[in-house]
Amino acid sequence: MAAAWLAACGPPDSRAAGVREEPPAIHVRPVEAPPSGPAVLRGPDSAAVRARIDSVFAPFDRPGSPGCVLAVMEAGEIVYGRGYGSADLARGTPLTPASAFDGASMAKQFLTFGIALLAREGKLSLDDPVQKHLPELPDYGATVTLRHLAHHTSGLRDADARWLSGQRIADPSQLPGLSFPPGDRHMYDDTGYALLQRVIERVSGQSWARFARTRIFDPLGMTRSGFPEDDPGPLPSRVRAYAPSGGGYRLRVSGADQGFTTTPEDLAKWDRNFYDARLGGPAVLRMMLEEGRLNSGETIPYALALHTEPYRGLRRVWHGGLAAGYRSQFMRYPDQRTSVLVMCNVFQVAEPNGLAERVTDIVLEDAIRRAEAQLPVARPREPVPAPTPAERERLAAIYVSRAEQAIRPVRSHGDRLEMRQWITWHALQPLGGGRFRVHGQPLTLLFRLGPGGTRVLEEHWDGRRTPTILEAVPEGSLPAAELDRYTGPYRSDELGTTWVLAREGGLLRVSEGPLGGLRLHPAGPDTFTDREYLLVVFRRDPAGRVAGFTAATPRIRNVEFSKRAR
Repeated sequence: MAAAWLAACGPPDSRAAGVREEPPAIHVRPVEAPPSGPAVLRGPDSAAVRARIDSVFAPFDRPGSPGCVLAVMEAGEIVYGRGYGSADLARGTPLTPASAFDGASMAKQFLTFGIALLAREGKLSLDDPVQKHLPELPDYGATVTLRHLAHHTSGLRDADARWLSGQRIADPSQLPGLSFPPGDRHMYDDTGYALLQRVIERVSGQSWARFARTRIFDPLGMTRSGFPEDDPGPLPSRVRAYAPSGGGYRLRVSGADQGFTTTPEDLAKWDRNFYDARLGGPAVLRMMLEEGRLNSGETIPYALALHTEPYRGLRRVWHGGLAAGYRSQFMRYPDQRTSVLVMCNVFQVAEPNGLAERVTDIVLEDAIRRAEAQLPVARPREPVPAPTPAERERLAAIYVSRAEQAIRPVRSHGDRLEMRQWITWHALQPLGGGRFRVHGQPLTLLFRLGPGGTRVLEEHWDGRRTPTILEAVPEGSLPAAELDRYTGPYRSDELGTTWVLAREGGLLRVSEGPLGGLRLHPAGPDTFTDREYLLVVFRRDPAGRVAGFTAATPRIRNVEFSKRAR
């Protein structure tokens, strides 16, 4: 999915076109002479800087390994580009900045760019109810706008609904339930962007692939980018993607599968447009960089398919992509006119977020030092000792928030702590005083003791005012008599699926249904988790009998199941 930039002329009344009058929350401030960034790759110490960058990717820079491509850009010009590892292990084809990857969710920014182009032309407004353009959608019981979809604040069901239902749901947007009232919170999903694609097709009269090619890719000279399923243009074959297996690698994606195809060289042309606004003009650029706002009035660090969380005191605009074995991260630092792009073809081994941040630490070292000196709470200047094995075991736990319907697994792995975010385990960098930085995420954690000695985890996301508070749940089991109160069939009419829960030792097990065999561990009063991804909270009737449960994942909430008679 994706975004685009439009021609400079627009309707006289910009409000009718969905362009807000107030200044955007993020804006580009070009500087004449960046004190760091690409300059360090041209100076007398450039060889040493490049060697430091190459060392970041050393684990992949060897024969017989998939790996990553790096591109460091200055206002859209690649000043250092290198591949580390192979695009095709069978042929020994090396990765290069010309290699074609599945860009996955990086395509979302091209899609929102297309929406911004049409808004600038007066053909739609971001504040249009989605049913204005897609009247076939169900009544959600609340108004969902295009802006909600673009900012991931719609509450529409995500693709996790398919997992919970057993893949029976072809289109989650047809489900009438909402994870939350539109505009109440920000929760990343893919459903809203599938609808934005349909809106572009309905309004423009073109397939999304043709619109993207004629309105975005071709005008920018991105000749090796596109959507091959609908647009059989001269697209290159994608690199193959791999997963670790038995000390080596197995093929995970052949490279012939369909999806958004792009190259680092093409993405540099996209990056350049954020500085010269040649396509779309300043108005569309402002729309792209305007952060969302919740019903509470709080802004969120997410614009039109662009995250806006800062990094170590530097303004940053970024977005990544994940599809099977392909993972990418594209970080832009507008004040330094510097961008760092990492694209990888190996599942669960290469973590491009962290890799891109390590490169940033090198090329923007001076700028970071100055910026951090201005922060109210700076990172420690000297490395903080890693937690001892005893400290790691004390902090490792499953942390749960019933109010937020959230689960955060923290584990001791090797000589470090890790936390799982969605499907990835991220290393935790100690900052001292119980604080840790989540490697590759705009997130700081604080471990502390709560009332009664409970272990508490506070999540402090960069750019967000309110932390998420979770509590550690003890490992253990429940007596058979207590577990038996939860057993039996449960039905979700919305998903059209039934789960049957049975007792297995001191746990619950899904004995029938789409998640058959899944084990649910006790996690507090009337609460169970699979200890990785799923949270189940039971509810009771006025007589205290178990009447149903609510299921939640990191991508979906408030999925109701009701207990049925056996």
